[in-house]
Amino acid sequence: MDKTVTEKTFKFADQYNLPFFYTSAAEGTNVVRVFYVLNKNMVLMDQFFFSKIFGEALKLGLDNKLNPPDQFMSDVMDLLNDVCLIIILNYFQI
Repeated sequence: MDKTVTEKTFKFADQYNLPFFYTSAAEGTNVVRVFYVLNKNMVLMDQFFFSKIFGEALKLGLDNKLNPPDQFMSDVMDLLNDVCLIIILNYFQI
């Protein structure tokens, strides 16, 4: 992986003073951190914006997880579920 890509900035995030994290599901880099920061700062966000944008994304993601379009995606979701659980448990030292 080219680490220089993690140092890039993006105009949209800069313009609206939004936090921006490089993430990698393959390596588990910052995946949990993004949700932790989002949850921590959620009270500062407009409720309509949060429920409309993130609620729809979470709904679509959950629907895809529960009803994968094919066996490959079903296997990927099973693998991600196992990996994410391990990451979350380690991150929160559970």
